[in-house]
Amino acid sequence: MFLRPATDIERQVREAVQAVPGDVTDLRITVADAVVTLSGRYDERSHAIVVVRMIERIDSVVAVHDELKWKHDDIADLPVVWGGA
Repeated sequence: MFLRPATDIERQVREAVQAVPGDVTDLRITVADAVVTLSGRYDERSHAIVVVRMIERIDSVVAVHDELKWKHDDIADLPVVWGGA
């Protein structure tokens, strides 16, 4: 792993946020010692999950503190499937 300046990491984090569908309000991004902290509010929970996973894959990010909130838990709406084939 190589360390990059916090400004470079933050720029990539902002690009990841923009790539995820859905609107985010009150977005705050902080980067300190390669640890990213995200806060804000998405409409759907699944969007918050996707953006965190994308940020975890950015080079030099060692951890993501997820403080994101959401209005609607679209994950809870998925049907539960039991058993297998």
